[in-house]
Amino acid sequence: MSSFISEERSAVKFMIAIIGFEFAMALIFGTGLPIAYYQNLQQLLVRQEMGIAALQTLLHLTSHLYSMVFIQTGLAHAMTPAPPPTHQVADLSLTEKLSWAARGRILTILAIFYIAIFRVLVFFTWAIALIPLVIAAAYDGWVQRKVAQFRFVYQSGQKHFIGNRASKIITYGLLLIFFLPIPIPPIAIIFWAVFLGLFSYLWMRNMPKRI
Repeated sequence: MSSFISEERSAVKFMIAIIGFEFAMALIFGTGLPIAYYQNLQQLLVRQEMGIAALQTLLHLTSHLYSMVFIQTGLAHAMTPAPPPTHQVADLSLTEKLSWAARGRILTILAIFYIAIFRVLVFFTWAIALIPLVIAAAYDGWVQRKVAQFRFVYQSGQKHFIGNRASKIITYGLLLIFFLPIPIPPIAIIFWAVFLGLFSYLWMRNMPKRI
C-alpha cells in the first residue's frame, strides 16, 4: 500500500511540474503565444462536432464561470498591473516597462485558465455518457478476476503493470490536456474513454489474486 501511495504521489507531482512548466513558458513568452488563435480553432472544432447551439451554451457557461472566479472576486484585477500611460517604450521608466511586460504575461495565463474552463465543460458534456462505460469496463475486469480466483488461471503480471501504468498516464494526462494551449477536437474524449476503459479492464483483470 505504501508503494502504491508513493507512486500516486510521484505521478501527481510530475503532472503538477508539467503544468507549472507550461505556465512558466507562458510567463516567458507572454502574448507571443497565440492563445486567441488556439481558442478560435478550439471553438471551430467544437462547433463542427457538437453544433452551434452546444458551442454557444458552452461559451456562455465558460464566460459565467470565468467571471465568477476571476472577475467578480477581483482576482483578475488584483493580478493584472495597470496599462502603461503611453505605448512609446522609450518614454517608459524601468518599473513601467516591467509592469507592461508582466501585464501581457498575466493576461496570457488568465486566457489559459479560460481555455481550461471551456475544455472542462466540453469534457463533462461527453463524460456523462462515457464515464459509466469506463466504470463498467473496470468492473468487468474485476469480476473476471474474481472468477479467475476459483480457476487455475495465470494472472499476467506484465499485463497488470501495463494496465496500471497506462490507466494512470491517461487519467493524469487529462489534467494536462485541460491546460494545453493547442486546439484539441472534442472527439478525442471518446478515444480517451475507450483507452481508459481498456487499460482499466486490463488492470483489474490481471490484478494479483492475493489482493
